[in-house]
Amino acid sequence: MTASARRRCWVARTTLDVLDAEQSLLEARADRISAESNLQLAHYQLLAAMGLLTVENLQLGIPTYDPSQYYNAVRDAPATSKQGESLDRVLRAIGRN
Repeated sequence: MTASARRRCWVARTTLDVLDAEQSLLEARADRISAESNLQLAHYQLLAAMGLLTVENLQLGIPTYDPSQYYNAVRDAPATSKQGESLDRVLRAIGRN
């Protein structure tokens, strides 16, 4: 084998080694992302199993639905309204009643 042929073989082998290493790095990064995702999922599954997967416990800072508060807000409301009647008329007109 000539020196030139040996050099080409060495360059090809080095290039292949670099490509293999890059592929391994890519797979390791993908595995890391998958592991981090699985860890977060496990955290939420544990909270759910403990009954702690709630808005209050997670401190989301958003209003929560309170059935009694909603009932008190609407219990004296009329059964129908002008807006409701108008919406019903439109829905009937387009066949979505």
